[in-house]
Amino acid sequence: MSRTRKGDDPTTSPGAPAWAALESALVDALPGFELLGRDLELSNSEHADIVGVDGHGRLTLVLDAGGEGEEPVLRALDALAFARRNGDALARHFESTRVRGELTPRVLLVAEGFSRKLIERMVPLAGHGVDLFELRELRTRERATTWLAAAQPIESAAGAPPISEETFVSALDPRLREIACALLAKVRRLDPEVEVVATRRSVAWRHAGQPLGRIENNDGRLYSAAAPRHDTRALESAGDGERFLEALLGRFVELLGHGASVSRAEPDDVSANLPVGLAASAAFGAAPTALRFDAPRPAGAKLGATPSLTQDEYDAFHEQR
Repeated sequence: MSRTRKGDDPTTSPGAPAWAALESALVDALPGFELLGRDLELSNSEHADIVGVDGHGRLTLVLDAGGEGEEPVLRALDALAFARRNGDALARHFESTRVRGELTPRVLLVAEGFSRKLIERMVPLAGHGVDLFELRELRTRERATTWLAAAQPIESAAGAPPISEETFVSALDPRLREIACALLAKVRRLDPEVEVVATRRSVAWRHAGQPLGRIENNDGRLYSAAAPRHDTRALESAGDGERFLEALLGRFVELLGHGASVSRAEPDDVSANLPVGLAASAAFGAAPTALRFDAPRPAGAKLGATPSLTQDEYDAFHEQR
């Protein structure tokens, strides 16, 4: 991804397609992200390629992570220090009422890929306002899909393990930890093909390359956002968790196609249309039995392993018809 030169219009410069795709991917990766501006001068020689605010009101600077060694690390630290010093001034400059000055700004380093060495250099900054995202692309003759994936810390020489869902949960207070654990357990049962991306600050779910939703730890508070709108909502009770699960399930069924069906593993097949608004509390209730999804999938997606649905879940689908 080439960097935008100072003074360029990102919509007309040679790198415009890449930056347009990045801005679109930011909306998917950061719930409620709003673009505020481009090419913000940080000093005489440095600038932030994109400036925005996420769904929580946190000022967000996006930098193209060109280079190796210490350069990206130093650029990220300089940008973070600049944002902390000038957060209120930046909010006034961009005439944004969404920026919350009491929240720590964040800096995103974005690249098509990061070296193992650079990821290891950035591990100490994870959870302190600096995150690494890799710009990924899936291309066919008809279209191209671009998204941002959090770069996972690799097992380092010291033997530090990759980030797991349990690591995310461990940073929460006991009450929120219980809510998060219940969510993770229920979504885990939805389908084996659902991709989970966990960082110290968030857990996001995708299916066939498309976002389903995410939960995020923002300064000790838990938030959720379900695709495609990514409206940010506080997770403060079991009821909040159920509503998020219902929205996430609706998105999952939407991606499968509204003609999804459920069939038994035995010879006699039984089919049922899956309503988008099915209550999540009914959809995740009992122990697994020999049931599975047999549904049209997006191009290129693989069929999930069995089982994915229980007998109670199957009955619940019929009751909602």
